[in-house]
Amino acid sequence: MAIIISTRCSGCGACLSACPFGALTLTTDQPRGRGKKRAVVDHALCCSCGGCIDQCPLCAMTISLK
Repeated sequence: MAIIISTRCSGCGACLSACPFGALTLTTDQPRGRGKKRAVVDHALCCSCGGCIDQCPLCAMTISLK
């Protein structure tokens, strides 16, 4: 499954369009959509294909084999 390194994620959304399974969304750390955006993985949908890793310009994603 994909893992987000939240300290690196800028919330640019490049990973969202790379995921053929729709397993990624953007969220904010404050109510009403305010604050820093970050990617979030829905582990039930993630198939560990690695497409998101290739598209992330900040290397904020990795794959866990667990």
